[in-house]
Amino acid sequence: MGKSREIREVVVGTLDLFKRSPSYQLQFDRFAHVPFEELGSNVHFMAHSYRTGFAFNTAIELLETPDELNKVLVDLGEKHRKFRLTAEHFKVVKDVLTRMIEDRLQTDEPARFALLADAWKSCITLVIGVIMDSATATVN
Repeated sequence: MGKSREIREVVVGTLDLFKRSPSYQLQFDRFAHVPFEELGSNVHFMAHSYRTGFAFNTAIELLETPDELNKVLVDLGEKHRKFRLTAEHFKVVKDVLTRMIEDRLQTDEPARFALLADAWKSCITLVIGVIMDSATATVN
């Protein structure tokens, strides 16, 4: 997948996230009150989309090195701790990511689709779970 297509996919996913949960956009000071229709041309929104895509790509690349992946995800969660996100925020993100992947799975075989969808759902659940646990952990 080319870089511009990857960014476009993340932008579409983030817009879907905000459409499904408009209050989620309010978590982002720099574009909290930008009208939904203008987000795609907002430099702060686009920068966040790029960072999100980079993080997602990094997670996929590290799937074969679980210890390294865990460190990256825990660090990402720690960076998000200051935003006081809840388990519900992470559930919405997980659902949007799962639907994005399912929408892009290309197979005419229902059994293969189910197998691929379940595998991706398990992966997304694990990744989001590690980030959520780190982001919502109480700091002593």
